[in-house]
Amino acid sequence: MLLEEFFERKKTWEYVIYNMLAFIFIGISMLIWIMPYQVWQAEDELVFWILFGFMEVIGLDCYLQKFTTYKDNGQIKQIDELMKYLPVSHKQIVRYRQKKLAKICVWLTCISMVCQTVFATIFLHTFSIGNILIPLAFNFILPLLPEKGR
Repeated sequence: MLLEEFFERKKTWEYVIYNMLAFIFIGISMLIWIMPYQVWQAEDELVFWILFGFMEVIGLDCYLQKFTTYKDNGQIKQIDELMKYLPVSHKQIVRYRQKKLAKICVWLTCISMVCQTVFATIFLHTFSIGNILIPLAFNFILPLLPEKGR
């Protein structure tokens, strides 16, 4: 609750920039993730998935910037330095960021799963377990992998 209150007070114009960048990167990657994977060419699909998977991770990282950095006197500093003066542990800060990230990842995963399934069923008259597993892997598991910097 203390972290929620802290970040609510700390909102600045940088939040808008971080959210716009996140929206652009995630939006572009989601335009691809909602297409049924049956449409993609088999020989190019691994490179294709990795490219858009990383684009989504970059967008999610832009979103998380507002929870990891702040601007003070023209310098960008880590929030962890500021948080050491609050009665909050580092684990709680990391858990808070993971919760924020997981919330977005669940939405992205559900949207891409539903769209892939519906589009494959309606337009291609087919369904595959890949329509569920690929969004799960690239929209939920990949972004939520533990990262040293978070």
